[in-house]
Amino acid sequence: MIIIIISTILKISNYLVEKTFTKVHKKENKKIKKENKYTKQIRLWYEYNKKDIYFNSFDNIKIHSTIIEDNNTDIIAIIVHGYGSSSYSMKHFAYHFYNMGISSLLIDLRSYGESEGNICSLGYYEQYDVLKAIEYINNNYKNKKIILLGTSMGASTVLLLSNKLLDNNIKLIVADSPFSSIKEILSYRLLKTYFLPAFPFVNIASIITKKRFDFSFDDVNINNNIKNSNLPILFIHSKNDKVVPIKMCYNLYKLCNSKKDILIFDKAKHIQSIHIYEKKYLSKLKSFIEENI
Repeated sequence: MIIIIISTILKISNYLVEKTFTKVHKKENKKIKKENKYTKQIRLWYEYNKKDIYFNSFDNIKIHSTIIEDNNTDIIAIIVHGYGSSSYSMKHFAYHFYNMGISSLLIDLRSYGESEGNICSLGYYEQYDVLKAIEYINNNYKNKKIILLGTSMGASTVLLLSNKLLDNNIKLIVADSPFSSIKEILSYRLLKTYFLPAFPFVNIASIITKKRFDFSFDDVNINNNIKNSNLPILFIHSKNDKVVPIKMCYNLYKLCNSKKDILIFDKAKHIQSIHIYEKKYLSKLKSFIEENI
């Protein structure tokens, strides 16, 4: 009986690792879905104006990104997508930034979109992809002021860097619907989806992940990074988020010791606040940028 129990625990833990870190969407389906006049306008604008670029991450994985340039500005936003997504899904942010007079670099994190890679690490390796995007901007453009904006996993990824960015041209972070740590988000999802407790599955999954992919869940704990942040941060979340509970955002906001602000919406689903409450969202985003650049 003990052997059966141990075997079951190991199988479930290994399944959690496989599903989370290796069963990712390599290519996002860009087939045009039903769209209204406004979303069509954004899509056509993006497809006409984007420029594809490539650079290698620290481990020689080729990273694809697109750039939308406004030659009349010295500000550029690095836009970081979430889990199971790609840069293409973030084109509306580039559109809104352009209307504010801000250029954009939209990154395909490793294993997503047109980038290489076989695993998603929920922010651990992805943070180095973002660092390489910053390096690309600094090497190819002079005196650019940089904004980091991420949604969901992308938000957690840029927050991992909140205490590591010493470049004076990194001006602020916008974190839309971030999770606070791998342990906390997997524990939440495990209970919500499979009605299973975190222990021992999440703990064993972390050990498996360390052995297979050379990082553990303790390596992605934004609660620790945020305490020593040296950048202004705008936190955004929705009370109706069923993917990442809003309490994670509240906790991160509370722990943050740098200049900060928070914008909470009532009814939007996960990372949908920009669409449901566009006017209020963009107004806050614009004012936060103006206050800190």
